[in-house]
Amino acid sequence: MRTAFLALLLVVGAFATDYQTEDGVYVLTDSTFPQALAEFEFALVEFYAPWCGHCKKLAPEYSAAAQILAKSNPEVKLAKVDCTVEKDTAAKFQIKGYPTLKFFIKGSSAPLDYEGGRTKDEIVNWLRKKTGPASVELKTVDAAEQLIGNSEVIAILFGDAGTEGFTNFLSVAQGFDDLPFAHSHDEAVREKFEAKGETLILFKKFDEGKNVYTGPFDVQSIREFLNSKRFPTILPFDQKVAQRIFGGGLESLFLIKADNEAGAKAEEAFRSVADEIKGSITLSIVRIEDGMGGRLADYIGVSKESLPAIRIVQPKQNNQKFVFENEITGENIKKFVDDLKNNRLSPYFKTEQIPAQSHEDGVRVVVGKNWKEIVLDENADVLMEYYAPWCGHCKSLAPIYSAVATKLKDVKGVVLGKMDSTANEVEGLAVQGFPTLKFYPRGRKSNPIDYSGERTEEGFIDFLKKNSKADFSSLSSERNPSLDEL
Repeated sequence: MRTAFLALLLVVGAFATDYQTEDGVYVLTDSTFPQALAEFEFALVEFYAPWCGHCKKLAPEYSAAAQILAKSNPEVKLAKVDCTVEKDTAAKFQIKGYPTLKFFIKGSSAPLDYEGGRTKDEIVNWLRKKTGPASVELKTVDAAEQLIGNSEVIAILFGDAGTEGFTNFLSVAQGFDDLPFAHSHDEAVREKFEAKGETLILFKKFDEGKNVYTGPFDVQSIREFLNSKRFPTILPFDQKVAQRIFGGGLESLFLIKADNEAGAKAEEAFRSVADEIKGSITLSIVRIEDGMGGRLADYIGVSKESLPAIRIVQPKQNNQKFVFENEITGENIKKFVDDLKNNRLSPYFKTEQIPAQSHEDGVRVVVGKNWKEIVLDENADVLMEYYAPWCGHCKSLAPIYSAVATKLKDVKGVVLGKMDSTANEVEGLAVQGFPTLKFYPRGRKSNPIDYSGERTEEGFIDFLKKNSKADFSSLSSERNPSLDEL
């Protein structure tokens, strides 16, 4: 008996791992990671590096989410792995960037990639959807008040179970990872929130506080109601909002400002007409001091010297932009939006000044202001490189492209040009990646050819000989032998 008891203690000891935690988050190592996955029903794991700025920004939100779930959903654990130390675990899951978040289910052979947001509420909502019912039943007033108090925004249906509206509500709930859903059939809860009949209330900690919806309760109508009301009237520009606007193709009105007196005055005017404008266009305030704000300002051509500034951007129209040029007042902002809706505005395209030196390393320098003059010239076939100064592939291509331009300097009727597409734009030209190479032959300038040949001197020259009308007889046929030929 004693021997059996000691054996049992050894077995229990083998599986009883004492995990270290920091602010509610489990700290896993190469040695503890396998055991944790074997024990935890559900685990969201952050693979991070201590020096990573995005990881540092995520840390307080991640810890707050862990502490919320420890109380409401203790079966869900949040953990983290320092990939600079626990290299075996990082290698096993092929971690390429930081932070990478993966969701593990006990008994599953492979994790799911985390696709939610980076705030505590978004993390909690995503995990609750993955680990529990799409909608939580609220049986008491206290439970309802607590859930509403802990949520930035939440949709609650008050009504009877088994109705078509309730079934449709649950169907909609399945499709929202970033919005929590709840329902209640309790009369006391209904009375507390003055919900008569079948009623859907969107509770939120911004704008008007809540929105009440009484039907129709078909799937499309419920979804449209939630999408129109679940975001603030004015969105503070951050990574999530950037994804929503540019990923979702939302026509948007931006106020770009600095944290100074002029910025505060412009924001006051912007907010004064927000309720009148909302619904017709997405509204966002961009603070230049924020990292995302600075990147957006650069992208749409707003300098610090021009702040505060207002721009409209149309992502579905190749990110076409419109510049607000009047005094920033509520009435002028409303007129700006009205002029857009009635096609009274002309789009703005970024451009640098025409350079004093027309060529750089043998390549013709093109900017927005002289693009038509050079590229659409019917006396020349033009090969254009659209590049970004920070692009590694562009930097690797530069000496090759320059060498080709130098070799072709005496060939009449063919031009090699380049344009910095982060600082210059052309109407109708959509540059999706860097470098983009397009060939504009005489007679078909409106229908350029995408260059898809080899990015070598021989590749470019062979392509031009095949597609250009220029006379290449002045080009020496001699070439330097390759290493294989020596």
